[in-house]
Amino acid sequence: FYQSSNLLKKIEIDLVYMRYIKYAPFFGALLSRYKVCMEINGDDKLEARLRSNLVYYYICLTENLVLKNVDAFIPVSYELEEKYKRFDRSSLVIGNGINVSNYHVIELNNKVPELVFVSSPNQPWQGFDKILKMAKYFHNWNFNIIGIDGDSKGNVKYFGYMSNKDATEIIQKCDVGIGTLSSYVNGLDEASPLKTRHYLACGLPVIYAYKDTDLDDNLDFTLRLENKIDNINFKIIERFVQRVFGDNCLRYRARKEAEDTLNSNLKESQRLNFFNKIINS
Repeated sequence: FYQSSNLLKKIEIDLVYMRYIKYAPFFGALLSRYKVCMEINGDDKLEARLRSNLVYYYICLTENLVLKNVDAFIPVSYELEEKYKRFDRSSLVIGNGINVSNYHVIELNNKVPELVFVSSPNQPWQGFDKILKMAKYFHNWNFNIIGIDGDSKGNVKYFGYMSNKDATEIIQKCDVGIGTLSSYVNGLDEASPLKTRHYLACGLPVIYAYKDTDLDDNLDFTLRLENKIDNINFKIIERFVQRVFGDNCLRYRARKEAEDTLNSNLKESQRLNFFNKIINS
């Protein structure tokens, strides 16, 4: 708080851009002095309830004290936008993007399908348990797991935490990328996960189980499963993987979609234009 006071004396602030921060009296007073835009990346109350009832009830009691000072919202999905419409603020949905120019497509000639899943430990909404079910059923396919430690056995290989550069080298050599499979755990049906953007920027067809904010469900390089507990339909997955396996032309179409729809340059231009509207309103 002391350092913030010094900062405010030296910098003229036009706009505060923030994610939700739990209420504190001095923080509310600080926000009341400026135009404020809040990015909404998730349902903060629901996520708090999964961790601590005490934090959940505190947010319920104090949420309005923070949000009354917010002038506009930038949700990452239309579903999240609906949750905040009661505050009657300007909003612009901008799904997560990726700097596509940092990635490229490698043409493959793998003997068997190579699938990749990027995740983090202790995040049940990612659906890691379903990856293991798939690996057991599709014993002739290889499953590469990035971000989670484990003992590599059979057709499952664990790489643990990796830098973006090293992870990209693994992803580019795979045929299919697997996105989030259990979003229902978080009470959400729509998302724009970074890993899916990473896959597509590298030209990988993708499998996921949610409504993607930016992607059409009917694209020939995407397979959207139902967002429910028993959503691993082995026959549908098998048909999709067999169809896309070895199709390098399809990889370039997936990459083109990333360039046209998911590129962070386009998304940040939209964000900056929205900032200017807030400042000038």
